[in-house]
Amino acid sequence: MSPIFTGSKFGFGLGAAAVAEPTVFSASGGTKIVDGSYTYHVFLTPDTFSSPQPLSVNYLVVGGGGASAGGGGGFRNNTTTLGTSPYGITVGTGGNYAGAGNPTAPGAYNGGPSGIAGVAFATGGGSGGGTYPIITSNGQPGGSGGGGCGPGGSGAASAPSPDGVSPTSQGGAGGNGVPGPRVGGGGGAGGPGTNATPGPSPQSSGDGGPGAPASWVPAPIIAPAIPAPVRPAWIPEVGPTGYFGGGGAGGTEGGTGGIGGGGDGISPGVDFTGGGGGATGNGGDGIVIIRYLTP
Repeated sequence: MSPIFTGSKFGFGLGAAAVAEPTVFSASGGTKIVDGSYTYHVFLTPDTFSSPQPLSVNYLVVGGGGASAGGGGGFRNNTTTLGTSPYGITVGTGGNYAGAGNPTAPGAYNGGPSGIAGVAFATGGGSGGGTYPIITSNGQPGGSGGGGCGPGGSGAASAPSPDGVSPTSQGGAGGNGVPGPRVGGGGGAGGPGTNATPGPSPQSSGDGGPGAPASWVPAPIIAPAIPAPVRPAWIPEVGPTGYFGGGGAGGTEGGTGGIGGGGDGISPGVDFTGGGGGATGNGGDGIVIIRYLTP
């Protein structure tokens, strides 16, 4: 509105005084969603979060999922106070399955890390042993560990966060492999993947471990920020209680991905859940979400 002036019409009496317009609060970064008293900022790609005043926030940080019986991305769900300095946001991509026999070094199929600079860091999920061109191979450590492949193939444990900001526990271990070669399920943010079991297909592959819930991130509220091609798969995986970081299934012999985006059988993990990929599937991209009471 225009400034309001007081005093006489012709300038006599009280001097003119301007009344400033009220300041409108506006934090920036990601896709902004207002739901009742709360505002959410949803980050699907690297960005910056900025606020003109300190804010008490909830945050969710999920790393990218690992490929090929991969572990779910590391999972951070907490509260803190953010200041007025800009915070860099990192969002990890899912690990890429490059095909059996690919000579790429172990660990290259892990998911990428996600984080809020100086606040929280989530390691990407570890890739499964089924990625590699040998009959027996171990899963790789990550936010959640990848499943092992073949006789003696071990599922990997959760990896520590390398930045010193976040605690080391980010998810579950991958399941072990058995002769076949059969592959254990990738670990999930909420628990371990299951071991593969000897026997006829499709019962021999391990299942992915479950993701972990962030109850303040229900899928119906966040869904408008998720691109339309991904949204139909994303909504039921995240659900009304906000599950993320499910582990990928063990292999082409079957297996079920963990709730929270883990890929079934040979399917990829669901993007923006940090879900691990199934036997020949890519991991799903991670996500970062910040919520606060609207000032």
